[in-house]
Amino acid sequence: MGRSDDAFRYYEKAIALNPDSPEPHVGLGVIYSQRGLLDKAILHYRNAIDLWPAYPKAYYNLGNAYFKKGLLDKAIESYTVAVEQKPAYAEAHVNLGTAYLEKGLLDKAIEHYLAAIKLRQGYLKAHVNLAMAYEQSGLHNKAAEHFRIAEELNQKAESADK
Repeated sequence: MGRSDDAFRYYEKAIALNPDSPEPHVGLGVIYSQRGLLDKAILHYRNAIDLWPAYPKAYYNLGNAYFKKGLLDKAIESYTVAVEQKPAYAEAHVNLGTAYLEKGLLDKAIEHYLAAIKLRQGYLKAHVNLAMAYEQSGLHNKAAEHFRIAEELNQKAESADK
């Protein structure tokens, strides 16, 4: 049995022992999402939110599942709640920006990538995505600047791994 199977059983048991706890629902949702069972993942994220409406991690993961299904409006709605509940949630800002980028809403995408970078300056994914958004907006100098920053961050990460 793999780790995923062990975690799956753990979360199922946790739900059986404490059905009012939202955390195991999010854990199961993540496993279902990794397995490509997005509808089951969404069900568990929704269960977690029903149990604890102020749970930004549940909204973030719900947004990820909706995004994977191509339901961009629902993804945006979920990520928006996550960043409203936890404004310093850099990952949620990046994913919200990416959903906006997919919809062609470049100004909103840029806004959220900048928010993520303000929260976490060395956030490689945010710099890469921001560069792409600037490029699509025709702001080539700004795009080049953030591609350069991303390259420097990537080189630092590779050097650290050696």
